[in-house]
Amino acid sequence: MPSDSERKATTQHKAQVIQLLPTPEQRDYFMRAAGTARYAYNWGLALWNIQYKIHKATGTAQRPNATLVWKAWSKFKKSNLPWAYEISADVPKWAIYDALPSAFKNWWNKSTPAGPPKFKSRRTARKSFVAHDKCRPEHFERRRMKLQKLGWVRCREALRWQKLKVSRVTVSESAGKWYATVLFEDPNFTPPVHENQEAVVGVDLGSRKLAVAYNGDGYAHFDNPKALEAAQKNLRRWQRKAARRGERDKSGRVIRVTLGLRRANDRIAKLHKRIADIRRWHQHNLSNSLTRDYGIVGTEDLHVKGMMGGHSARALADAGMGEILRQIGYKSEWRGGVHNQVGQFYPSSRLCSECSYKNDEIGSRERWACPNCGVIHDRDENAAKNIYRETVEVGGSTLEPAA
Repeated sequence: MPSDSERKATTQHKAQVIQLLPTPEQRDYFMRAAGTARYAYNWGLALWNIQYKIHKATGTAQRPNATLVWKAWSKFKKSNLPWAYEISADVPKWAIYDALPSAFKNWWNKSTPAGPPKFKSRRTARKSFVAHDKCRPEHFERRRMKLQKLGWVRCREALRWQKLKVSRVTVSESAGKWYATVLFEDPNFTPPVHENQEAVVGVDLGSRKLAVAYNGDGYAHFDNPKALEAAQKNLRRWQRKAARRGERDKSGRVIRVTLGLRRANDRIAKLHKRIADIRRWHQHNLSNSLTRDYGIVGTEDLHVKGMMGGHSARALADAGMGEILRQIGYKSEWRGGVHNQVGQFYPSSRLCSECSYKNDEIGSRERWACPNCGVIHDRDENAAKNIYRETVEVGGSTLEPAA
């Protein structure tokens, strides 16, 4: 566990996603603001490319940057875009100062395989914009928030961290509903001492069971909701409907989106949103309970991307193990705990938790008997117990005696 001298104050960021309940007039403003953000991004990208070509050809012109693009946008807006003054100035500013440089940075750092930044389509681009970047406490009430050029907007819930500074509010649309992502900033965050500092748990993640945890006294099983598998029947039905609708050319590509195709796509988006919500709820429930009850959480350092190449790729994607590991990591840090990950090649499932015999012949069986001591193991429980023992040795606690 970190000592008192290691608990240094750092700047920490947290985010809370809140569903908004806008009126029809506010919903119309959201659509226009998202369109303004997209227009400013595309306009800035076009100017950026032109300036870069001039700089590369002559060598004398200044290289393009966000400041030059913003100044050009401000001049262009005065005489050509009177409708842009109906939208908050933060909307195009963050599209040019944040989204555009980030797209080039991701390309230069090769963090995205999509290549250089592309223009955003009106039909396919996600509707999103920064609604407020100068937030003060008086802009938030119990279940309302005040946005620039719009006023008060009703929310589903109140702010979770009332005492922290709110640095930005981003509004986005998903499956017909609008959400506000509130970014909090804590400049003096010091990790606390976990209330269960010495408690250790070993966790084995999987697709059959979402997780099996062992704490030295017993096992806890967390069921996998398998949200994608449960929704496959409806999803396939609406995807077949979408494939038959819309005007298409000979190769099957859509040349005109009809009302029927738009409705089918909306239904598919709502199904995917429900699948993601169910999966996210179970992931947060699991990570929250583990990091709250145990100061040291042991898991495997899974190479999730490498595991997605087999026949069980859909089941692994439905479980979302990579997201669970990420949540356990940052929530342990918030609570002053430790997230210990054993190596990728540690044989947690093949190692007998009673006599430490390594059995390489178990394959994908859920239950197997140890050839050395004869003990019958449940695959997931045996793995969780081995991870617990490995975590205890790293954490420095007292190991329980072997049977």
